[in-house]
Amino acid sequence: MKQGIAVIISLSLYLGSLFLIDSAIAGGHKGAEGHDHDRGNNSARMLFRGIDMTDEQRKEVKQIMNSSMQQGKELREDSKKQGDAIKKDTESN
Repeated sequence: MKQGIAVIISLSLYLGSLFLIDSAIAGGHKGAEGHDHDRGNNSARMLFRGIDMTDEQRKEVKQIMNSSMQQGKELREDSKKQGDAIKKDTESN
């Protein structure tokens, strides 16, 4: 029972931190001297600003980012399934 609660708390903290990171990345902010750092919906543009890369390199980085995002999505789905199973088990006891 204690282990189940610990797992639920850990999952909640993990998913909450993902939400905060996502919100921080998605939202713009004003930097020093009032510079606008609003990224809009294109975080890749902000990532590549000031970096000298070929189009092929940019394409490769975008593919890596997309792959990473997909892996994160799958991890979140697995975590939700595990959390639901723990909740069901806890409720049945």
